[in-house]
Amino acid sequence: PAIFTRAKEVSIDATLEPIPGLKITLTGNRTDNRSDQMMFMYDDITTIYSGTYTKTHMALATALRGCSSDNG
Repeated sequence: PAIFTRAKEVSIDATLEPIPGLKITLTGNRTDNRSDQMMFMYDDITTIYSGTYTKTHMALATALRGCSSDNG
């Protein structure tokens, strides 16, 4: 077989200080790995595609929402 692979990775870090004394650190990661495998045969070429994709995310509105003691 002939195997072709490629990978892309992106990492982002940011620090915000909207008001003095309140620092917010944002971190994001994205990884994309792909591979193609070709099986050489006499009549036809079979290609198998595979890979992985991961990313991180966070909902700021949910993370910063206040918590009430009435809800438990």
